[in-house]
Amino acid sequence: MKIITLLSLIFISSKILACPSIQGKWSSCSVSSALLNPFEVVAANIALKTLTFEISNPSATTIRSKIIKDTIFSSPETILDEVNALNRNNKSVWDKNVFEDSTPPELTIFMSCSANGMTEYITWDNLSVANYPDHATGNYPKYFKSLYSRSGNKLIRKIYAKGEKDGNYNYLARITCSKK
Repeated sequence: MKIITLLSLIFISSKILACPSIQGKWSSCSVSSALLNPFEVVAANIALKTLTFEISNPSATTIRSKIIKDTIFSSPETILDEVNALNRNNKSVWDKNVFEDSTPPELTIFMSCSANGMTEYITWDNLSVANYPDHATGNYPKYFKSLYSRSGNKLIRKIYAKGEKDGNYNYLARITCSKK
């Protein structure tokens, strides 16, 4: 009986780790946030409309994230394409940033999956005034937590942030994307 129980847990765990509910190509994204003024929301939504997010699982213990930026005058541009291990810290160094002529982020990411979606913790490692001059006045948060869930053909990402490691997470934004 113990062996049957153990095998059942292993098979259930492997299905949970595979993040099945959030796999796919996601686009037509929009953001909502009380932290942004109406002009900033419009600008963010215009920028988000150019992006496609692809999420897949090459194995039960890894997740592949790909961000593609569509441009009007040239072919689509891959901003991020990486495979990360689930349930452990991963380094993520972007080749490019979403915004032209800005420093690409360097992040430490920890992701864990559940049957309902995924939880992601991000530490922005290269956040400094030298890399991001606006940080001196904006005091951007360094630590993020995202909760991914799916509702029908919509992917919902709720983002929380904090400035200090020991601080409390505060709600930042909600991004909703449609299945492509």
